[in-house]
Amino acid sequence: MTIYSIQPLLVFIINIFLILLVLINNRNKNITLSYILWNVSMAIWNLGIFLLYTTSDIQLALKYNHLLILGTMFIFSTTFHFVYNIVDKKTKLNKILLYLAYVFSFLFLLFHFKFNILSNEIEKYFFGYYPLANVGDIIYSIVFDFYLIYSQVLMYKLIKISSGQKKQEYQYIFWGTIFGLGGAFTNFLPPFKIEFYPIGNLTTIFYSIAVAYAFIRVKMVNLQYLIRKILEYMAILSATIVFNILIV
Repeated sequence: MTIYSIQPLLVFIINIFLILLVLINNRNKNITLSYILWNVSMAIWNLGIFLLYTTSDIQLALKYNHLLILGTMFIFSTTFHFVYNIVDKKTKLNKILLYLAYVFSFLFLLFHFKFNILSNEIEKYFFGYYPLANVGDIIYSIVFDFYLIYSQVLMYKLIKISSGQKKQEYQYIFWGTIFGLGGAFTNFLPPFKIEFYPIGNLTTIFYSIAVAYAFIRVKMVNLQYLIRKILEYMAILSATIVFNILIV
């Protein structure tokens, strides 16, 4: 294990913890299920990256890459699924887009496992192995961006017509998405052979925490303290990683 592999491992553990936390404080089954699905995909993604960073065996790394891809392909679909349930605006267009999101996710898995045109090769960087981009990754990026932007548009419209506590909860989710998933753009650099340590694994946890907080802040008075401690440890870890990158 290296300093670089600690980040995805820590975020993987937090993903699992937040799943359990929201399950215990369940309020809406549909929303909770879609949030859990998102966290499961994120947990698989983080576990795959952790394993890629820890191995020096290229054959093992290729196998771990399959795990990473499995999680990655469902991030945009589960994100939209969650927003779909939050907004509760089940129009014909949104229903079609939701079905298409999961169709795309399974198609991308097919591209990877059957046709080898999506992240089927890997490259060794100073932080560990990472998948390289292929033709399928360009299509994936377009679909990913579309669903992320459209989800944010729906959330923004919901905030505009909401008030009080609900409006605050939706704002946590909206800004958590911008900050959390916004940092994931760094994870698109290594696939194009740009040797930059990706921080998307770390920033996405802010999205998970923001949503978990919006779910259960009324029920758990000590949640603010818990979140503050998590963020403190993440800040220390981030500073340590940055320091190591600068001195390498």
